[in-house]
Amino acid sequence: MGKGKQFWVRSLVIGIGLVIGIWPLGFVVGGCGQGQGISSGEGCSEESYGETYGALKVSPESVTLSIGDTQQFVISGLVKTSSASTVEVTWRVFGGVGTIDATGFFRATDAGQGTVEARVGSLEGRASVVVASSTGKVIRGKVKNIFASGEGISSAVVMAGGKVTTSLADGSYILSDVPISAETVSAAAPGFFPMSVSLSGETTDIPMGSWFQAPYSFPSENTEIRGRVVDRFGNPVTSSTPEVWFEAVFEEGGGFGGSSFLGTNGIFSDSISVPKNRSSVQGCIFAGYKDGDIYRAVVKEVTLVRGVTLEVGDIVVQDPAATITGTVSSPSGFSTYFVEWGVMFSQSERSSVSSSWRSNNYTFHVPAPPTGKKFYVEVLATKGNDYMYYYLNDISVISGEVLTQNIVLPSGIEVVYPAIAQTGVSVTPKFEWTSAGEGFTYVVIVGDPKSWIKWWGLTMGTSLEYPSFPIGKGGEIANLKEGSEYYMAIAGYKGLNIYGLTNVSEFSEVDAVVYHSTVPFTVGTPSASSVRAFSMRGKEEFDKRVKEFLRGLGIPEH
Repeated sequence: MGKGKQFWVRSLVIGIGLVIGIWPLGFVVGGCGQGQGISSGEGCSEESYGETYGALKVSPESVTLSIGDTQQFVISGLVKTSSASTVEVTWRVFGGVGTIDATGFFRATDAGQGTVEARVGSLEGRASVVVASSTGKVIRGKVKNIFASGEGISSAVVMAGGKVTTSLADGSYILSDVPISAETVSAAAPGFFPMSVSLSGETTDIPMGSWFQAPYSFPSENTEIRGRVVDRFGNPVTSSTPEVWFEAVFEEGGGFGGSSFLGTNGIFSDSISVPKNRSSVQGCIFAGYKDGDIYRAVVKEVTLVRGVTLEVGDIVVQDPAATITGTVSSPSGFSTYFVEWGVMFSQSERSSVSSSWRSNNYTFHVPAPPTGKKFYVEVLATKGNDYMYYYLNDISVISGEVLTQNIVLPSGIEVVYPAIAQTGVSVTPKFEWTSAGEGFTYVVIVGDPKSWIKWWGLTMGTSLEYPSFPIGKGGEIANLKEGSEYYMAIAGYKGLNIYGLTNVSEFSEVDAVVYHSTVPFTVGTPSASSVRAFSMRGKEEFDKRVKEFLRGLGIPEH
């Protein structure tokens, strides 16, 4: 029985029903066959069915096998009949991947993707079958838009180890008989950056996106907020109060602050831009000063309704402040640019309150956070165009507490291959770099002077191979060309699960980000002078485009 043929087998299922009885199907008691290479059994007849409803379910619903493996399929469902009758089940296999007998016993014979179907009258059920050769593996998953909460991308070209397929309407894909040596799966679709992701077992989803899909910036409406800051005795806290500080921060990035906002009566007033897609935004108003030897601080939560002036009233600075203090240890060549603290409105939205600049020591006097809110400390360290962000999230303190947090920054990233301005690079280079530390995932970005961002990749390792999409299948626009110059950059994210990504906001919820700036390279061997000229001309522009791309993935500007 050869590949490409359909195999039909009919088995008898006895449904002993009372009037308007409901009985499960799946009790196989006998069989008869009809199809190529299978002789018909004796005594099998087709009888009229009673009224039916429901659907059959074939179990297991999907299975991956190797050539020579077997699998028992069973069915369940509902049939409504007015009398005892003999119900005939038809089994068949599509795709030429194997054979099935009268009891639903399947044997895998050929590599490929197929379907097992069971039919009883008008009812039918199906199961998907993937058969891999003894020298290949099966890869399945979903191509999804991480700028649209993981929505599936249909008709994407998916490729791994020379095997190519197209994603279905829901974004799902299956590649069979992929060489065991394949390490990545790649995808391309109109409107999205071509991308690759390192494989994770049998199931690997492919997250895709473009910064042009970044959240729309809605028009906003200025909304006024007014109030007054006083001490525990009711006296106004003004810009002349010892070591006074004041800051108001809101969701969506709005805010104002500085001691100059506190007038002679402790009164403050300003307006906040509230996006028109929001009826209101949450905010926190902070204030503090030094009272003799004691630092005092307060935070007041507010809700600003778009278009409605908010009268906050008196904000009383009364309780002793907590102190968050510590040191920063940077890797060789990096220097601390700033240390800041702020409030977390969510895991992906942080708002800065105060900063300490260009020092490895920091001290902040802060109030206890509001109920349900946490603080964070953020460090930015730089080395030329390379930089890293480090976050201490979910900080909670009580009034008067001293919390010491000494921060050790992760290692920087060094690109191993290609070297800066290297020539003779292949059209499918394997990029390599040093580890930034345990728990990092890496984003690799490649571009040229025309399209700037041609491709990006995700991996939990320290290397990733550039893909070559087959001509005529789609995605070939990403292919590198002989004699052309390109740029690559790498960012490492600590705490990012690339195999569970559903939304781009998850890039903002990490514990650290390490960025290595642009490395120019050339495919083939143009003249060295043209490479040097090209590298000087385009490196800064590509760095700017990459930062825009990474900003879409949640990395703040600096």
